[in-house]
Amino acid sequence: MFYSYRYVPRKVRIMSIFLSLIFYIGLTLVLIWFFYKYDLLNVLNGWAIAGCVVVFFIITTPLGFLIERYIKINSHLDKVKIDDDGISSSRYGDIKFKEIKKFKVDDLNKIFSFKIITSNETFKFSCLEILGDDGGNEYKDDKIALKKWLIGWKVLF
Repeated sequence: MFYSYRYVPRKVRIMSIFLSLIFYIGLTLVLIWFFYKYDLLNVLNGWAIAGCVVVFFIITTPLGFLIERYIKINSHLDKVKIDDDGISSSRYGDIKFKEIKKFKVDDLNKIFSFKIITSNETFKFSCLEILGDDGGNEYKDDKIALKKWLIGWKVLF
């Protein structure tokens, strides 16, 4: 059985969160300075908060799209093959079933990810692409087979 999924390296996730925080902090400081300098809090009274929310929404909407694009550009595709001998992944290499010490399945209904723990390493797999909005009916048989395979492993461990 073959399937593929996209994963985002940790460095990219940290960088996107860091850039978002810097942007939001900077925007907040600029708005506070603007309202303080022009004494808009006294003029606008209760409308100042509504104005801040509208300005925040107008400015941050493109930011959300830019961050999403940054993550998509820097995500990688991992192709996984599951057969009788083990699991072969372009991200992790070959994992033989004999080496597996623990097999942990996360929530099958929402994220549908699983971890394989060997004596040396922990491997994290996610099936977000084939089970999410990107995956259509052509993946239905793969989804069912993968769930059965994972549930079988969950019973063993």
